[in-house]
Amino acid sequence: MIVNQRLCRVRRLNSAIIIFGMLFFSRAYVYSFEIGTGEVYNPYEISNAEQLMQIGSDLSLMKKSFILTSDIDLDPNLPGCRVFHRAVIAHSVDKERGNESNPLIVRAGRVTVAVFQGTFNGNGHSIRNMTIDAAGGECIGLFGYLGDEAVINDLSIEHARVAGERHVGVLAGINNGTVSYCRSSGSVSGEYGVGGLIGTSSGRVACCKSKTSITGKRMVGGLTGHALSKSSIIDCQSKGDVSGESNVGGLIGEMLPGTVIGCSTSGHVSSKSNAGGLVGGGPYGGAIVRCRSSAEIRGVIIGGLVGIGHRTNIAHSHATGVLTGLKPTGTMPAYMAGVGGLVGYWKGGKGSITSCCWDREAHVKGASTVDEAVAGMPAEAEVKLISTKGATTLQMRTASGPAACMTNLRVSEQSRKNKLSGRDRASRSRIKTGYHVHKKRPHAKADLEHPDF
Repeated sequence: MIVNQRLCRVRRLNSAIIIFGMLFFSRAYVYSFEIGTGEVYNPYEISNAEQLMQIGSDLSLMKKSFILTSDIDLDPNLPGCRVFHRAVIAHSVDKERGNESNPLIVRAGRVTVAVFQGTFNGNGHSIRNMTIDAAGGECIGLFGYLGDEAVINDLSIEHARVAGERHVGVLAGINNGTVSYCRSSGSVSGEYGVGGLIGTSSGRVACCKSKTSITGKRMVGGLTGHALSKSSIIDCQSKGDVSGESNVGGLIGEMLPGTVIGCSTSGHVSSKSNAGGLVGGGPYGGAIVRCRSSAEIRGVIIGGLVGIGHRTNIAHSHATGVLTGLKPTGTMPAYMAGVGGLVGYWKGGKGSITSCCWDREAHVKGASTVDEAVAGMPAEAEVKLISTKGATTLQMRTASGPAACMTNLRVSEQSRKNKLSGRDRASRSRIKTGYHVHKKRPHAKADLEHPDF
């Protein structure tokens, strides 16, 4: 009896040792990174899908540095790959792990997610065929949530298929960090805050490109769906089809006070409400500088650059896209509907448009020309138009950019002044002879020879 009890104790002890050893050693060798320590100057090297996917939402990896050493194919049909139902990296975490006092865990909308605060260098490589099917999901993309210390650089994500509900983008659902020299292609769908590269951003995005098909409801953009306060988007490009119900833009769906510099868009933008070649709504208190759009736009409140603006400053930019205005439906106020060469409707506040131009001969449904820089605004709004005029299609085509475009306009303006000067001399001559007759000049529809502002 005593011997049997001792044998049972020994067996229990051996079992405990084995289990402890399995847990200890599995934890010690959980990572399959062959090279690197995860530090900034010695990043973990990622060469295959398994290594990429194991980052997941492991909090011990959220502040590490990574570098791709080869292209990675995440095609669900390949061995070891799958259709993801949440973000691949920094995704939502289970409730038992949701200790929000941990700085690497944050509450975003209705979900608790891990925060990536490290660096990820694509090293010129691509991640292909990523498929995320997260119906009703938030913070959806390769990265679910990028913190303010996160740096993503030189990464291509090709032929992606991403679906979610809120904060949905190919690269990241939410970005508070720095994203540069990244590219995306494929398709994205969601409802709110949907972008070809980033769903919602309050960080810095520079030198990025998106060639993506995007569909959503509100705040839908070719590059980012919702740009929050203090965000900046510099030297970026977007080309693709963007569609939604409201706040739809070729580059940004809706933008709060922020900066857009040196960006361009093309493709098609459509909305049941407001849409713009660059920004659907906003920037509300921000600036657009040195930008251009050739996107074809359809909507009720549309502008070559901005759908609805408010306290916005726009400078050295131009629009050449085809604009098609639709009739307002539902609760949409009829007085807001309109097609502007640069801005559809100026919601309020003071702002300025400086050294900008648009193709006033671009086709508009129901009209032959786009005569106004801003289609409409309330009485209390104030917009200063400085060296801003509509141009003919020929002038726009011979201009290599906003500066050249405005140079052409200045030549036309000088020609107008010369003619007026000649008229003044003739007028003074008639006054002397007693034959001066004042005639009111008719509205000339923004003709460069007779600008109406």
